[in-house]
Amino acid sequence: MLTALILYGLLHDISRLALFQNPQLSESSFGKAFIPFCTRLHHAFMAYFTRIPFWRLLNNYLVDALWFISFTLYMQSLLDRPLNYVLCIVMAVTSECSQLLFPQLGTFDPCDLLLYAAILAALFMRKKNPANPV
Repeated sequence: MLTALILYGLLHDISRLALFQNPQLSESSFGKAFIPFCTRLHHAFMAYFTRIPFWRLLNNYLVDALWFISFTLYMQSLLDRPLNYVLCIVMAVTSECSQLLFPQLGTFDPCDLLLYAAILAALFMRKKNPANPV
């Protein structure tokens, strides 16, 4: 999850997020130092990142995949039952659909839902049929 948060900060301009536009944060001494630092770091990182083939695909889906995989694995460690997969997909659908109601949370993307379903299917299949070590 930490990797997903760091990558999100590097791949997106966090100064445009509603959280960082809150005057209590943006006008604080922490906000006045942290937000410009993150913006400069983002611009420097993107100068190199945009040279990678398929960078737009990675930019749009890598962070989503990482947070969902980490969330699912965390939930699996807490609750090792098939219900875990239902809880994870409900959380993912709720999170994604909330972006329709609250645009400041992000942009709704049905491909994200397909990505989450594919991740769940892969993790479920791996759990059901673990690879036999040689």
